[in-house]
Amino acid sequence: MMFPDPKRARPRAQADPSSFPAIRIGHDQVRSASSALRRFDELCGSEIIHASFQQRSFAPHTHDTWTIGWVEQGANRFRRGRAQWLAGAGTVCVVNPGEVHTGGGDAMTYWNLMPSDALLALVFPETPPDRLFLRDAVIADPMAVEAIRRLFASFANASIPLAREQAVVDGLVGLSMSSKRIAAGDRRKDKVPPAARIAHDFIEAHLDESISLATLASVTGLSLFHFCRVFESAHGMPPAAYVRNRRVQRARQLIEAGAALADAAARAGFADQPHMTRQFRAVLGVTPAQWRA
Repeated sequence: MMFPDPKRARPRAQADPSSFPAIRIGHDQVRSASSALRRFDELCGSEIIHASFQQRSFAPHTHDTWTIGWVEQGANRFRRGRAQWLAGAGTVCVVNPGEVHTGGGDAMTYWNLMPSDALLALVFPETPPDRLFLRDAVIADPMAVEAIRRLFASFANASIPLAREQAVVDGLVGLSMSSKRIAAGDRRKDKVPPAARIAHDFIEAHLDESISLATLASVTGLSLFHFCRVFESAHGMPPAAYVRNRRVQRARQLIEAGAALADAAARAGFADQPHMTRQFRAVLGVTPAQWRA
């Protein structure tokens, strides 16, 4: 297996791993709020975040790919699906693609990997996408945790590309082997009620417009109360939170495609650019400008 040649990568996505702070284990204090996001072409556009914060909570949201976090210091209190979890220092937390989740805590320093679909296809070429869903939200298996720690250490310590690639493969494979996988039949993706599907399609088509609960209930033919219950049961979050999440994801896609921040805010349905920035930070922990950099 060969990763893309980073020398042929687009300049926009190149990154200097030394810009990440070195991994520190055993410190008692968490630094004040800070975050850094990098996207690596040599890993097929996968993204890595290093962040520290105090008294921070992330709003319910989803990602299109795995979210793999290693808690360096502190603890991550988060909801994945309908269950609450606590990931202490030195453990790994995993969220599957499309799963509604939160995050945060009193104080935490953590690393986060969002592997692209292209990277997962390279690492698991014979594994159907449904089998990449993991049942365990918090993983403390020593071998898996050490593999993930080495993965992030390879980016923090400016390792050569080959070493980073090997660390990523070892980390993803070790993680997959340490957690029970969810069978395709256990997923509820194809069990969304018609009313929730109609509402989803309407939201996607009118994301850049003002959307009201009354309008969503009307297009589904349900009462406000019944609609809210059906929608939250199907999508894992209330309609307002769902619309916010979709707007953030739409803005992220527009920014990655090169749109100006103000234009992305308008096309994603935000009142203005500051509104987009606040929602971006609430969901992703970084600003739109940091995401674009």
